[in-house]
Amino acid sequence: MTSKRLIRSLLVASTVALACVAARAQTSSIHGIVSDSLTSERIPYANVILAELNRGTAANAEGFYLIPNLNAGTYELSVSSVGYRKKIQTIVVPAGQSVDIPIRLVPQAIETEEIVVSGTRGGRLSEIGTSIHIMTPKEITIAPVTAQGDVLQSLQMLPGFVSTSDVSSRFFVRGGAGDQNLVLLDGMKIYSPFHALGVFSVFDPDIIKSVEVYTGAFPAEFGGRLSSIVNINSKEPRLDRYSAKAHVNSLSSKFELQGPVSKGISWMANGRKSLFAQTFKRIVRDDVPLSFYDLYVKGTAQPGGNMKIDVAYLTAVDDLNYEPA
Repeated sequence: MTSKRLIRSLLVASTVALACVAARAQTSSIHGIVSDSLTSERIPYANVILAELNRGTAANAEGFYLIPNLNAGTYELSVSSVGYRKKIQTIVVPAGQSVDIPIRLVPQAIETEEIVVSGTRGGRLSEIGTSIHIMTPKEITIAPVTAQGDVLQSLQMLPGFVSTSDVSSRFFVRGGAGDQNLVLLDGMKIYSPFHALGVFSVFDPDIIKSVEVYTGAFPAEFGGRLSSIVNINSKEPRLDRYSAKAHVNSLSSKFELQGPVSKGISWMANGRKSLFAQTFKRIVRDDVPLSFYDLYVKGTAQPGGNMKIDVAYLTAVDDLNYEPA
């Protein structure tokens, strides 16, 4: 009799375990891309929440989000991000499937009340933070520079950065040598990122989406440098319409073209040519044997789902015509 009870208990336990495994196998997940409804540009770090479960996640830097281990049913999906109108939509999650739910947010102006900024006492040395700085295109534009807007010159406003002169883009970090700085553009190493003997950098501020600057606590994927890591991320071409602009001043002229090719495919071209040789010739009445130009071309394809393919090309040429006396 005891053996029968033991066998029956084992059968019941096995049935419960199989039911749990089957229920777990039937769990679902949702994923997708959060993007701008006007430009189709991906929105990083958007908040994605399932209201019924009080559970959610944040999109990554590429706008991708994932909420796993969901039971089948109907949910209210809430997506929000700073500068965009909050979107709530009803979704149906079938059993045992991964559902792709792309989200497009509408831009919205931010209206806030008065903000009061209060200072704290100095000398709080116990608070140690990692040496990581994120610069946006707006910060690069308003940074004080001697000649014209420049990405690497704007870094000189950060702590620990020292320049060789007021009109140079070359920099040193915390006493290190210039070759101990690693500069990357979309993951590509740029070994000599300077024009005109260091006066300008090869990066036009108009192509920049963000700049990550590490002066310490270097991530594992960045190695071989001791002073700093400057990781430059270029912006994505427009997917909604064609756009063109040009700019000319006494130092340089530049243009930018971008727009869609077909559904999910867009391109961008940005070129710059120096003019300061002609300007200085009018001022000092002598030839300046130095000129440069650069060209950046980028193509982006989003075939669907979570895939995104970027192809980029950068060329920078300096022309130094010096004839000894």
